Amino acid sequence: ATPEKSTKRRAKRADNKIDTWFKGSRVDKYFKVTERGSNFTTEFIAGCTTFLTACYIMAVNPNILSVTGLNYEGLVFATAMSSCVATLIMGLWANLPFGLWPGMGMNAYFAYTIVGFKGTLTPVKKVMFAVLIEGVVFMVMSALDVRRYIMKTFPRWLMSATMAGIGLFLAQIGLHAGNGIDLVRDHPAIYVDAFNTNIDYSARTWL
Repeated sequence: ATPEKSTKRRAKRADNKIDTWFKGSRVDKYFKVTERGSNFTTEFIAGCTTFLTACYIMAVNPNILSVTGLNYEGLVFATAMSSCVATLIMGLWANLPFGLWPGMGMNAYFAYTIVGFKGTLTPVKKVMFAVLIEGVVFMVMSALDVRRYIMKTFPRWLMSATMAGIGLFLAQIGLHAGNGIDLVRDHPAIYVDAFNTNIDYSARTWL
């Protein structure tokens, strides 16, 4: 990149009265806002944008996991509380401006592939216990910095392909009739079938 483009990328929003008042405060020094070349207004807008981008998870995650037979209201509380605690730890302890929410790939895999409808494939309690063990193992690996070395062994193209595959998997789930869109359906022979091409049906679906 040219120096001109790099300078434009690093340019921050002009300070207003609130930014001037905030600069040099204890909160500013703790979170290193000015030191990192930002200001209060920029961080506030970024925080609102992050929340609005990810808040759909508060509804989608319980909706997906509730097919296993778990209580929907409890799932809403667990999703909100875990997101709140994880984000607070990331902000107050790690001092990084990242929001953390449950992933939208593993929950669908957990609900539809491992547990099934109301535990028809595997009892949900057994799977939840396995998830607990996985979480403890992951915490130990992160504390020992083992995770970083493991991630280095995977090529970048594999990680990119995995993210794309998870996105397509979630899109396929969302396009099912049970989620209101009804563009794809289950098929006993080919697993996934296209929606009905009847004109009246198609018009009703798109509306």
